[in-house]
Amino acid sequence: MLITVNASAVKLAFKALKPLYLGYSEGMLLGIFVEQHTLYIIGTNGSVYEQRISCEFEGPYAITVLYQDLSELLPGTGTLSIELAPMFVRISSQQFSTTLPQANGIIPRYVHQCISFETISASVLRSWSMLFSLTSPVAKSLAKEAPIIFKAPFAIMKYPTFWLQLKNPFLDTTMTLQELKTVAEFSPEEYGIVDHVIEFRRGPATLALPRTPVDTCNDIDSVTRNHDHYRKVKPFNYLPRIQQYLRSVGSGPCTCSFYADGIQLSVARTGIQSSFKIGACSELVKTIPSFLEYIQMFFRLCGEEAISLSWNAQSIRISTDSLSMLSTIQ
Repeated sequence: MLITVNASAVKLAFKALKPLYLGYSEGMLLGIFVEQHTLYIIGTNGSVYEQRISCEFEGPYAITVLYQDLSELLPGTGTLSIELAPMFVRISSQQFSTTLPQANGIIPRYVHQCISFETISASVLRSWSMLFSLTSPVAKSLAKEAPIIFKAPFAIMKYPTFWLQLKNPFLDTTMTLQELKTVAEFSPEEYGIVDHVIEFRRGPATLALPRTPVDTCNDIDSVTRNHDHYRKVKPFNYLPRIQQYLRSVGSGPCTCSFYADGIQLSVARTGIQSSFKIGACSELVKTIPSFLEYIQMFFRLCGEEAISLSWNAQSIRISTDSLSMLSTIQ
């Protein structure tokens, strides 16, 4: 059976599938179904993506094929010809053709779980994805990536020595960073929650993730109530100068002195005795041991917003209006 479908809809499906299968080298399957004049494209890796596309063929048709990343090859306009054969699916345009052979496994039709949905901001999801991704220096140093805990009113990523907390008005679940990136790339318009599933929808497409409800979660606000010092640091574009210094002396241990109107970075290790002031640095607030790559991360997260500090002997909190970080003092 040869059908003709909208090329942009198929391209969107493969663009959404790409982050779903990121990091997989084998076992990537694709379910292709036709029922009641609707073509279903389904991929799964524990999470499930489903795209529905209108077609002239009534069906029924069902096959599981080997997945290929076609996101960059498919045209974004016009139509595609799709040949639905017993042992393969062939996707063709005027400039492109590929055959997806039948696989040994089986991907079943997805059964939708949620009945009610609420709107969700795709820009907030993209911001979360970008900001939590900036914690990569911590993940690299510990050789482990922390999950993200969503428990309103916060979303928190917790490492043993560093926490990052963002505002979260709606989600109640946990995700890996890659799952959050997949959702952000999907750019949903609405979401629904039921039992152990959370479904994101955008038009005729659905992305469903397993949900782990969160009963309780300590947040940065609650664990810093015993901080007995509080000061503000004047906003400034610190990041370019920090990056300049990092390129000069290289990554590694340092001390960071926060002043009311600047910061001073100091490095003392074999072959290097160096310090670097950014800003006027006229009134010392607090000095902490850290790593240059961590200091760069702090100011990538803070941007040019005003910074508030609070601390005790064990930890320091660095906050802006939009986020908070908690770092141990060793």
